[in-house]
Amino acid sequence: MNINSISAYPENPYSPPISGVFHEQSPRDTTVPGKYTVYIPDSFQPCSPAVMILAPDYTTAQSFYSGSLGQAWKAEADLRGFTLIIVEADQGQGGAWNLLNATWQRNDDDFLYEIVDTIRQKFSSIPAAFNLDERSLYLVGYEQGGSAAHKMAISWPQLFGGIVSIGGSNVSDELITRNGGKRSFPFIAGQNSDGRETIGLLNQDIPLPAWIVEAANSELNSLTIKNHWINAADAISGSPNIYAQETYSNGATNIWITYSTAATPSPSIIYEEFLYQVLRYTNTPGGVLEYRVGLISGSVPGTGFVYSEDTVGGRLRKWWTYIPTTYNENNSYPLIVALHGGSNSAEAFIGDSRWHLYAEQYGLIVVFPQAFPCPLPFFGWIPVPVWNQYIITPGDPPDDVAFIRHVINQTKTNYAVDAEKVFATGHSNGAGMTWRLGLDAPEIFAAIAPAGWTVSATPGGQSVPPISVPLPVWLFMGRYDQMGADAFSLGNSNDTCIKYWAQRNGFNYKKLCTEYDTSGNYYSRIWTNGVDSIPLFQFTTVADCPHIYVPYECELLWTQFFSKLRLASDGKRYFNGVEITRGSTSNE
Repeated sequence: MNINSISAYPENPYSPPISGVFHEQSPRDTTVPGKYTVYIPDSFQPCSPAVMILAPDYTTAQSFYSGSLGQAWKAEADLRGFTLIIVEADQGQGGAWNLLNATWQRNDDDFLYEIVDTIRQKFSSIPAAFNLDERSLYLVGYEQGGSAAHKMAISWPQLFGGIVSIGGSNVSDELITRNGGKRSFPFIAGQNSDGRETIGLLNQDIPLPAWIVEAANSELNSLTIKNHWINAADAISGSPNIYAQETYSNGATNIWITYSTAATPSPSIIYEEFLYQVLRYTNTPGGVLEYRVGLISGSVPGTGFVYSEDTVGGRLRKWWTYIPTTYNENNSYPLIVALHGGSNSAEAFIGDSRWHLYAEQYGLIVVFPQAFPCPLPFFGWIPVPVWNQYIITPGDPPDDVAFIRHVINQTKTNYAVDAEKVFATGHSNGAGMTWRLGLDAPEIFAAIAPAGWTVSATPGGQSVPPISVPLPVWLFMGRYDQMGADAFSLGNSNDTCIKYWAQRNGFNYKKLCTEYDTSGNYYSRIWTNGVDSIPLFQFTTVADCPHIYVPYECELLWTQFFSKLRLASDGKRYFNGVEITRGSTSNE
């Protein structure tokens, strides 16, 4: 498919650029044979969930989709806005799932992984491309497909937010032990082997919410599978509920067992009552399972999450604002602009960062703007939400600096914002936007804090407003970040970033101090003006962290950085009441 044939700005710009049902799909790697069906509803929004269903033996994906059960799942997908992927057993080998890993049959785990890898991509060359929220990929299997789902999940638990099997969960004890005892690829990008050996996390130690609806034929059930998921979660027994006669839990990880004599749950119950509730966030090895953040009003009227949208620059733009329950219009509150990464969403970044929890604790207002869906021809992607910043410039880009100015001004109009305490932070592509705000609109912000990406200069030497007063920067980079992590070598992105900001902020890049935080999770390189200890630039490495924004960074940023800074009306910045000044950039 030609990317230019995909409309970047349909009547509803946040609707999927590709929608409908797509049968006979194959993964990009065609060396493992097999077919699957994809259904993308018109209600799908950027960065939304998907449910992968494994059909029973001798049932094609197309026939499952066309049947009453498949149509019930389609109706739920239409209602809830998730993509549906239906996978069939290998029809070329008798149409049965290879539950014993017979060498003469397809390796089903490899095939399912290749499907996951394909649906994670956004290439316009994929007929059924969509913008998956990788935190919210769920696995469901019926009959023998249920057993195949468990076998897959044991090998790749970090890829899923939950699993449900209906009428089949039997996997051989030997495969459970062997695959569970393998070292995991600890981060959601499963093909990224970073940390596999050094972290040493085993598949069997990664928890997964699991709902097992037992089969009437006891031979299709497995006590070992049940115990595998209970042990992986360190779950403890709980009370029965209206759907499950046995329950076990540990935090957001629930294990439900429904007896064969009970009613089979419908797709709406499976999705709404079990799967949708939990996401897997990738901020630690193996991921962290957390309940989905409810974007609801607070207990005090006018507080909590507030949704806004407006036309800015001729385009429909939207954002979420979090107002703490302690809000009083007679006071003034710091404002933090929190920017999601490319192909992500404001809602996803709320869950990633958990800034709202710290806003509630420390009395802050936080806005979560949504990037506009744009094509990325040089990536060959369908239109996805992406910020127009200096690292990546999308096709037909919006003026996102103007949009952020609009969001800040609207927030100041509607709420009591302390104009001296406005800050910007963001991850990945959102970090790039954070850098651009620091370059193009430094007069607004007391400080900035990008994570997961560096900026060394503007493309082609584009001019940006010079600054006479340093703009403090705190940059975070995961130890296993795919963008080069914390490596410093002559001319690499980290090196050129420090040198660029040394000139811009006024410090000697050869003179730095280093420190660890008390937890040992953070290692910081700090540059000052050489006269006082005020940090003009901090580069912090986050241990055991991939390309992600870690919630604990929010508390660090507020307590150790943002809370100490202010931008006075005369343009001067202060750190703990001390005026921030430039130092010598001499490298002697």
